[in-house]
Amino acid sequence: MTPRRSIGPLSGTTNNVNYNPVNGTFEFRGVAPGSYQIFATTQPELDAAIGPNAAPRTVAELLDVLIFSRPTAQAAVEVSASDVENLILTLSPGISIPGRLRVDGQELAAIGGFENIHIMLESAGAGEHMQLPRPMAPDGTFSLDNVPAGEYRLRVNYPQPTIYVRAAFLNSVDVLHQPLVVSNTPPGTLEITLSSKAGQVDGNVLNEQSQPIAGIQAVLIPDRFRDRFGGYKTAVTDPKGHFVFRSIAPGEYKIFAWEAIEDFAYFDPDFLRSYEDRGKLVSISESSRQTVDVNIITAR
Repeated sequence: MTPRRSIGPLSGTTNNVNYNPVNGTFEFRGVAPGSYQIFATTQPELDAAIGPNAAPRTVAELLDVLIFSRPTAQAAVEVSASDVENLILTLSPGISIPGRLRVDGQELAAIGGFENIHIMLESAGAGEHMQLPRPMAPDGTFSLDNVPAGEYRLRVNYPQPTIYVRAAFLNSVDVLHQPLVVSNTPPGTLEITLSSKAGQVDGNVLNEQSQPIAGIQAVLIPDRFRDRFGGYKTAVTDPKGHFVFRSIAPGEYKIFAWEAIEDFAYFDPDFLRSYEDRGKLVSISESSRQTVDVNIITAR
């Protein structure tokens, strides 16, 4: 059970659930008022999959048992001053979403380490719920399997510093800048296009005496689409007060550097609103390289 508006991509999980496996009833206690997403799935048959008497299995077969073939259920819940009762979760297998990854102007295999590119679906209601893909084929085809109905954000992780996601479409719908909606109807192919013309920002964090400061976290935040956590980047200044952001998609950004901040507080729109005028505005175009100085935001 997780807040539908979580602060950061891995926060707010509530696991204090009482579950009766005989009749399938469950109960969460001590839940604060708010909006939540409840997830349920079956336990993997670990003994059958990896126990001492289990037959040898390939990695793909183990993934089928542990991830891809497990039925799931989810539901949105509003908690107020009174209890929420008689909520029904129906476990069912999800659907498969075929996909293809391309790179502008070159073959996918020409990118070093393309096999380390990972495509995931992140629940739009709770950042820690991920839908992982099967391994990508050399031609860029992949499959997201057992995806339950719901809204998701697309996340593409890649190790190359010059790469960014230029476009992503499912059934001609832009799913890069808005949630990817999954229903019980089999969808078309998820088409993702990468570009090797990402931007880069080098910079220094300066104190009130205009001196570089080491060990300060700089945060790059999109000026638009701030609900897409994948667009955020962080870097800690080196002993000379220097930082570098790579793999930046074209667009407008602000760079912030707080002297002290709670983990992931910059994901909270209310927190960030009071610091908007303290961020360093940068405009990134394809293959651009910029150098900026960012003034530290001192603790209040």
